Amino acid sequence: MKVTAYIFSIFCLLFFCSTDIDYGVNKRERKLNNFIDKSFKPLTLVKEKIELPDSLLIYEENKAYLLKTDKDSVVGYLLFNKALGCRVGGCSADGGSKSGDNQDPYYFATIYNLDFSIKKISVLEYFSEYGVEITSKRWLKQFSNKIVCDMDMEESLDGISGATISVNSLFAEVKWNCRLTNYLSTL
Repeated sequence: MKVTAYIFSIFCLLFFCSTDIDYGVNKRERKLNNFIDKSFKPLTLVKEKIELPDSLLIYEENKAYLLKTDKDSVVGYLLFNKALGCRVGGCSADGGSKSGDNQDPYYFATIYNLDFSIKKISVLEYFSEYGVEITSKRWLKQFSNKIVCDMDMEESLDGISGATISVNSLFAEVKWNCRLTNYLSTL
């Protein structure tokens, strides 16, 4: 019996040591790179991180990148955001709440054209079972070619029954990106 337990322990140790353990950050980075690649096929782009002032960040996970071709020609900007969706079992009515006590985070990326209109938006990771409808590419297409800074959500976007908090949170974060795009336009 001890020999079997010993062999099992060694097997587990070897298995876990040889497995690429991914705690989310590397996985997010891969998803972000795939999103860029799919959005700009057949071009291969280089993303260059832009340091943002803390005053413009709601969450420390939020990032900004300059998107360039291999010949240093700028083609757009990429903003990576964290937002809060509703947990099953209840949620506060303020979808953009920073406390997030009863909310689950989700992550999305937005590619902006040089005029800061949205080229494409994608929800990269959505953990909650509630409100998952906002990950639909069909629903997210309504952001394409729009400059969100001037948009009113009720007039511009179709709502999703059962995903109101997630929709409000996504829209609030995209609206917050207007501050970031204004900052990027000064660089």
